[in-house]
Amino acid sequence: MILTEEQKTKNLHYWINGLNSVGVETDCIVSKYGTLLLNAPLSEQHSTGTAYEGALIDKSFRFSKIAKGYNDILPVELQQNKDTITKVCLLSSVGKAVMFIPCKEKWKNDRGILWDFTERHSALRTNQLTLFILSQCGIVLEENEYEAIDNLYSLDDDKYIKDHSGFLAFLVRNAYRQMWEESKNLVKLSIKSNNMF
Repeated sequence: MILTEEQKTKNLHYWINGLNSVGVETDCIVSKYGTLLLNAPLSEQHSTGTAYEGALIDKSFRFSKIAKGYNDILPVELQQNKDTITKVCLLSSVGKAVMFIPCKEKWKNDRGILWDFTERHSALRTNQLTLFILSQCGIVLEENEYEAIDNLYSLDDDKYIKDHSGFLAFLVRNAYRQMWEESKNLVKLSIKSNNMF
């Protein structure tokens, strides 16, 4: 997928407005990371369907929509606050804005690797880097919001997280997985349809 500069700019504007509407002040994060957020992919590999410029913000909208859809079908006593879901979904991957640079090596591009990792001076994972950036920009998270972002990238076999996570973390994590599966399946369908003709 390719987004135009106009589409990416519009997405960033919607992202800012979405966060502002749920009480998140975005001036700091936009001033420090705005250009990186505007252009950031969500993954380095083409096969994921999320390795295009602007995917980080673009896919955060789909992620939020899926999570809210899950929430809407839950019994009322399990439903989570929609503003909290929006906040978590739109902020959950901002660390990826500083993780990737375009890959210039042809052999990698030929294998579907479109982005390389930047040379950072720390070994922070996406969730840790995201939480650091949010803290650096004064974005305050409630305990359940912090947990949801932190657990989003945990390993599937992490028994402690499976057994003890709150319901927001569970809801968000499942919505995130669905968003990824949809993105990968779109790439597969595109390849299949191209091979048919």
